[in-house]
Amino acid sequence: MRVIRASGIVLVGLMAIVAVGCDMLGLDPSDTDGPLYADNVVVVNGDINESTSWDMTKVYYIPESVRVTTGTLSIPAGTIVKFGPYGELRIDVGAALVAIGEADAKICFTSIRDIRGGDSILDDATVAPAAQDWGKVVIADGADADIQYCEFSYGGGYEGPVPFAALQVESDVEVDISIRNNTFHSNLWPLSVHMGLTMDDSNIFEFDLDGTALKNVHQGIYLLFCNLEMTDSVSWNITKVPYHVTEDILYINQSLNVADGVIVKFYQTSQSGIWIEDGASLIYGDQAIFTEYRDDTHGGDTNADGSLTVPENGSWYGIWNDASTGGYFLVDADNIFYAANE
Repeated sequence: MRVIRASGIVLVGLMAIVAVGCDMLGLDPSDTDGPLYADNVVVVNGDINESTSWDMTKVYYIPESVRVTTGTLSIPAGTIVKFGPYGELRIDVGAALVAIGEADAKICFTSIRDIRGGDSILDDATVAPAAQDWGKVVIADGADADIQYCEFSYGGGYEGPVPFAALQVESDVEVDISIRNNTFHSNLWPLSVHMGLTMDDSNIFEFDLDGTALKNVHQGIYLLFCNLEMTDSVSWNITKVPYHVTEDILYINQSLNVADGVIVKFYQTSQSGIWIEDGASLIYGDQAIFTEYRDDTHGGDTNADGSLTVPENGSWYGIWNDASTGGYFLVDADNIFYAANE
């Protein structure tokens, strides 16, 4: 009985998605023939179940969720991939995404409203693209991804259990995941990654448009699975935007290296912080900062509320060191702000 009821809910949801999607694109709901696509548009419907290579001369449109279930999806430099309001590209366990652009021929993951590659839907209303126009690209735990010189813009919509980022990486296996030299702008969140994934500092989180810096609504890296133990040695190296630790205690079992200049922001709750297990280590540079999510002084307005809220002393759990010989104690340092020991 429960299975049948769940199926009914899904079908209703899909019908709602189609109707709302057309309205969001400004299409005429009385037009039963569907949208009129430009000649260079390839509409991607249904899952990809074998290795596939796309053509950079085409614009690929993903109106709803598409999964790569097996094989490798290869996207060449210069390709434009557009998404509808409920569009997302999900790389499943055992599958792979290879999207390697070039510095002057980036692969663009963007909104259907973006006119790059031409007006893709000819009979819709002209509406400027904006953050949350589409969902996200998801790299599942156990999938492989090589994503270089790509541009992610106007994403972070749809729905899900975590705040919405244009690129969501659920794996912490560094040898299988390469996210380098990409540009993220005009998304709700640019990037959400497994807290145990080591990345370099090559990605960019804004775009210069005729002297105007286009940033993301939330300028930060949203860390996933902070409720799990960090069982491998990890480095947080991104200095351009802060890391955001959610409402969980992050337990370090090996070592966490926080590079000089990195800012880590913790949600304002007693359940957000770091616990260093006996024998593990937290290594951080002199210019690294550990602070509260609402702290605009360090790393800017990450929670995107202007001056509406301000940080408070003692508003997050702090950093605790569990030393078996001397019990546990709070780490106290000049670059820790608003923690429980402030």
